[in-house]
Formats: sequence, C-alpha cells, structure tokens
Amino acid sequence: FSSPSSSLPPIKAAVIVPGFLTGKDEFQPLADSLTAYGIPSVVVPAPNWHWLPCIGGRSMRPMLERIDFTVRHLAANDGDITAIPKFDYSVIDCWNDFWTNPGGVGEVGGSAEVDEYPIVEPRGYFPPAAEPKGRVA
Repeated sequence: FSSPSSSLPPIKAAVIVPGFLTGKDEFQPLADSLTAYGIPSVVVPAPNWHWLPCIGGRSMRPMLERIDFTVRHLAANDGDITAIPKFDYSVIDCWNDFWTNPGGVGEVGGSAEVDEYPIVEPRGYFPPAAEPKGRVA
C-alpha cells in the first residue's frame, strides 16, 4: 500500500479469517496495516490449535462458530473492532470437540456423509451479541 484509495467505498470493518491451521497471530500484522490505512480490520480471534477438531475431514463448524461470533459482535457494535469480547475455550473443550465433531475418515458421529451428521454444538462459552446495527456484506 502506498496510500488509501479515495475510490474505496466506506467500510466500517473488515474481518480476516485465518486459513486452515493458522491463527490470529499470523494475520494480526495485516489487520494492523489495513487499520492504519483506514480500513478497520480484525482477525477472527482463534489460535492455531482451535483448528484441531476439524482435522481429518471433520466438520468446519467449530471455526464457523468463531467467524459468526466475530461478525455478529462487529455488526452489533457498529463496526467497532475493539468491542469484540473474549470467549472461553479450553484445551479440554478442544479435546472434547475433537472427539465429537462429526465426519472425517473416522466417521465421528456415525457417518462420513454430511447430510447424516448429528447436530453437535461446539464447546466453550461465546458471549451472545446484541442485535446488529446495520448491514453485513
């Protein structure tokens, strides 16, 4: 980047989603740079080890929950990237999610077929967000 473009639409905030087996720390410098250039940015607050329950072809639901958590809190706080609360997720939660997250080569949950997956709520505590204060694109 050399300077922010005047042709950019007004953006309240951008959410950066870490790639498979990467976490917030790898993408924080990008978020900081974008924020410095006028695009408030936040990385989904998950370290690398939060991907473990998804290994082996299992459901991506645990990570989708973290993305949803981040987007909902941004929308509820009018794009304030500093207003995303911390959530509680322990190594024990991760271990239990690993053994109950459906799918994969071990057919966790009884099937390798996505349509047959049981509904399993990821563990941990994720504070609920208020109603959104605008649109999410």
